[in-house]
Amino acid sequence: MSELHIVRVVPKLKLKIRINAKKKEENSEESKKEANITLDINHLCEKSISDSLQKESITNNISESGSDEDIIYSKHYVSFAMLFPFDYGLSSVTEKNYLLGTNILVKNYHNIQTYEIDITPEFKYKKFIRSKVLEDFNYKNKDISIIKSINKYKNYHNYIVVLKNRSVRHKQFPNQISSVDDNYKWRQIYDTYTPSTMTPEIKDFTAKDGYNFLSNKSELNIKFTDKSGKNHIDLKDIYKSIVLVM
Repeated sequence: MSELHIVRVVPKLKLKIRINAKKKEENSEESKKEANITLDINHLCEKSISDSLQKESITNNISESGSDEDIIYSKHYVSFAMLFPFDYGLSSVTEKNYLLGTNILVKNYHNIQTYEIDITPEFKYKKFIRSKVLEDFNYKNKDISIIKSINKYKNYHNYIVVLKNRSVRHKQFPNQISSVDDNYKWRQIYDTYTPSTMTPEIKDFTAKDGYNFLSNKSELNIKFTDKSGKNHIDLKDIYKSIVLVM
């Protein structure tokens, strides 16, 4: 009694056939059938591999061709980070480490102000944001330096609202370090700027040069979002917008 085991493994397919046959002469009719079976199996395996690769190629093409720009969202949101940058003075010494700070109004450490909006051809983002800053956060027009777009992330339209450093209305919100209330607080973020190593080609450096460098190479991995966690704003993107308005 002889056994013929034919095993061929293909991606996502395990094919195992066992045939028991009595010993025949080499040119017997049964031997020819077994040979034919082997050929048929090889043909099926090659076809399975080909079909599998073809399906994988189609799937990859669909994944690579799709993008967020192709998605039509039923809802849209506007998010804005209310902030003011500050520093402790920069001298002409290039070897010093200078602290560049940014106060950002957040809730629960990384949530910024977000509102659902109805997009129409007449909708004015900056006008809407200004009204919310005045109505919901009790600021005055004179407290706002500028409103600047950061980016668009999926169905979130992201902005910064740069406030004047010395506004008395900053005091209506506590510092995050000194308060545990579940409300908006000032989160102070400090970054380091060393002109001699970061921007050695700039002799008369300013805070703007520091933010410009940090907008690409800051070591702080800080991100902001909305209360649902679906939005995404990187601190570096905020720095880039700050540079444009300094």
